[in-house]
Amino acid sequence: MLCVYSRREDSKPAHFLSLASGECVGCKRDFNTDRNNAVRIILPGGQDWSLAADTEPDANHWLQCLCQAVSEGLKVSFYIPTTGCSVCVRPSLRDSR
Repeated sequence: MLCVYSRREDSKPAHFLSLASGECVGCKRDFNTDRNNAVRIILPGGQDWSLAADTEPDANHWLQCLCQAVSEGLKVSFYIPTTGCSVCVRPSLRDSR
């Protein structure tokens, strides 16, 4: 379960996202944003969330953890033996110009 807070000082999450139930279908580093160290979480239906870490190592760690959580959820939900993690990459509008 990913808990997303609007501000650091918030005590209650603004959103919850179950990584193991199909609510998340992929993740990737997001270099097409005005925020540094962003990670994009890809949701079903083409929607996505973009989260920004303080540092590049933090963003890389988030990406690794998110991929592993999604992969582990797939093994439990669908009994698919997996190793490592899969990253879903889709072209952005900027890439197609």
